[in-house]
Amino acid sequence: MIENQILKPQTQRKGAHDLALTKDYIVVIQRDYEVNNIDESTVGTDFSKMPTTVFLYDYNGNIKKIVDVGIPIFRIAGSIQDNSLYAMGVNPDFVIIKFQL
Repeated sequence: MIENQILKPQTQRKGAHDLALTKDYIVVIQRDYEVNNIDESTVGTDFSKMPTTVFLYDYNGNIKKIVDVGIPIFRIAGSIQDNSLYAMGVNPDFVIIKFQL
């Protein structure tokens, strides 16, 4: 946001948290603000308040799908050979999970 000719970051919404590439998708950890409109400046290191959704984009930047994985996630990695997605999340302890997109 620009206010009085000064660029001021909006800390209430952080946007993308992490990004991974798969065969068909650019996968981004991103909060779905229509479902969870939390003020992200209050999250801090509370992993239980991390986003639970990943946004799938095609390689032209078009959004294809929003997937709620059901647990807070904070890191992702993908396989460019197929559409496998690996995520680190909290359920209630730290877990590593694999998804087929």
